[in-house]
Amino acid sequence: PPPVTPNPDGVDDSMVIMVMLLFLPPTLRRVLVTSSTYRASWIYHVTPADHAKLVLASRNLITGFFLIPYLLVLAGILIYSFRDVGHALVHTAFLGMLSYLLLQAIIMMSPELPFSLAVEKEAQGGRMFGVMMGSVLIGMLLYYILTRIVYKSVPAMAAFAIAVASVAWLMDWITRRRAATGVRAYAD
Repeated sequence: PPPVTPNPDGVDDSMVIMVMLLFLPPTLRRVLVTSSTYRASWIYHVTPADHAKLVLASRNLITGFFLIPYLLVLAGILIYSFRDVGHALVHTAFLGMLSYLLLQAIIMMSPELPFSLAVEKEAQGGRMFGVMMGSVLIGMLLYYILTRIVYKSVPAMAAFAIAVASVAWLMDWITRRRAATGVRAYAD
């Protein structure tokens, strides 16, 4: 059977976990790029720092210190809940891929240096609300495809994993190019 199947009444209890995974990347990204002392970010523009590497390092920080530990705890909960280690690990891996893809998309659309934006600029709410709602809608669509279509066969799961990895690689490439040119333009 697939790693995740809905209850007999058609409700999938793991949707709350998915929503949390979708809110985590945009929230942490916002916290990392905003600061009340944002004017101190001038140092990025007068040192030989590679702006693209700084932007990607912020993504790696969120992934390594927040997303992966969260996924490890989630894996433990799913192992207990599913009573099947294989299904729990497969489901956790796919949820992690979707969450990472969302983080990559957010950074690709707006490659900002760490602590370089005023808190007030991001606190307007409208943009953040739009990002959160867009994340949830796209994530839920992908989650539905994952649980209703992809999990039905191993070849579909392999193809989906390859597709997600390819899209993540492409987004990484685009992010590097945008961060290298876009952040420099901001400095000028």
